[in-house]
Amino acid sequence: MMEVVADFKIPEIRENWAEVMGDIGLLVYASIEQNFIEGGRLVKWPPLARTGEPSHLYKSGALLESLTMESGEDFARVYVDTNLIPYAAIHNFGGTIVFKTKGYSIQMPQRQYMMFQEEDKTAILKTLGGAVFITPTIRRAV
Repeated sequence: MMEVVADFKIPEIRENWAEVMGDIGLLVYASIEQNFIEGGRLVKWPPLARTGEPSHLYKSGALLESLTMESGEDFARVYVDTNLIPYAAIHNFGGTIVFKTKGYSIQMPQRQYMMFQEEDKTAILKTLGGAVFITPTIRRAV
């Protein structure tokens, strides 16, 4: 007689989280990238002041292309180096730009790109939940 056996023992808890955190970093990166593609999600970004066209923060592509994802054993991070892209923060948070030498200022509307959506949180939790335990194996018993 042959049986199909599913061995369910106390699961082995994962010790190495680097791959899982890399997967989470990629989820967050893709979500932020989608913000650029759609010109804001949940709340569309304000249109460009000069033309009234939708803003995708993609004049040269430098801001989007500067998104960097890093991950390790206990972290996942997506960031823009504001030393390389000095205007990154003002676009994300909005604010006033003062031109002292020219004697005027402008108000930059917020176009928050560094965010992820509720469905991304669900995907992250699913990734974490599925990774906590190492899956038991199914085998044929003779």
